[in-house]
Amino acid sequence: MTNLTVLDVTLRDGGYVNNWEFSQDLAQSVVTDLTAAGIDFVEIGYRNSPSGHDNPGLSGRCSDAYIKAIRAASPNAKLSVMYSPDTVTLGDIDTLAQLGVSMVRCSIPAGNLGSALPLIKHAKDLGMVSTANLTTVTEYKTDELIEDCNKAVENGCSVLYVADTNGTMTPDRVKALFELLKTKVPPIPLGFHNHNNLGMGMANAGEAIRCGVNYVDCTLRGMGRSAGNVPTESLVTYLHCQGLGDNLNLLQILTLAQYFVAQVPLADPKPTLEDMALGAYNFFTNVQPFVSQAAAQYGVSWYKLLAKMASLDLDKPKITQEQVMSIARQLSNS
Repeated sequence: MTNLTVLDVTLRDGGYVNNWEFSQDLAQSVVTDLTAAGIDFVEIGYRNSPSGHDNPGLSGRCSDAYIKAIRAASPNAKLSVMYSPDTVTLGDIDTLAQLGVSMVRCSIPAGNLGSALPLIKHAKDLGMVSTANLTTVTEYKTDELIEDCNKAVENGCSVLYVADTNGTMTPDRVKALFELLKTKVPPIPLGFHNHNNLGMGMANAGEAIRCGVNYVDCTLRGMGRSAGNVPTESLVTYLHCQGLGDNLNLLQILTLAQYFVAQVPLADPKPTLEDMALGAYNFFTNVQPFVSQAAAQYGVSWYKLLAKMASLDLDKPKITQEQVMSIARQLSNS
């Protein structure tokens, strides 16, 4: 627990809620205030946009000018930038290092590790904290997860992150996951990123910390994709109550959270019934529009359709609208 690093990812994961439309001034204030409150790293967005998203706002692009302005406003902040391996080049990694970015995190969907490895290694060689973030970890088969984790470690990542992108984990599953990684993967700092679909975000983060995880992600007010993330203020409160995180200023964090939600009213997510169902049945949020369209077209229950999909042996990362339509049609005729 004493080696825990807290990473606030509001400007990155929170952007899924508002298309990364944070103003330059707000981004600079968030970074400055989080750093002053003792947060170890602040992730300021995606380089060259997250995969599959067109025309995002400032923190969805992380242009040179955006980073320079944040660096000028917060010269002591440890900045992190996330990237998708299909949207950046080795030259982008060089530029981020030159701009003073301390950490770069590679977001890696299942089956896409190969293209990420040269980028991860290059960043590590430049002296940056270079992470491999394996997303939708609950969709992996155990042997495939261990194989990818070992490849990432062998190719030089600084931190191995696992992400409960679907928000489907519970504390017992978190414990089992990290026990597995510690026995099947060479020693390396471990990170945990999770979502709150089942209302388990903070409980899962607490279990990860008890398991000795080294890095934990959070966002102000829990602002993030789907049901959101672990709220920064909840994580800091938890550490305060556990007698940990002496470097963290709880009062400053609470004050910042209050200010932030006043500036960004969308930054106050709660699990909807759809969020809970997606978490319960272990589906990524990208299937939600498919399910909504198919359920409406065939007059079937949204939840029954998702439950039926969960009962089938689907290749979840490759689900198409046509597949969901076919399942809905069959359900309507049954």
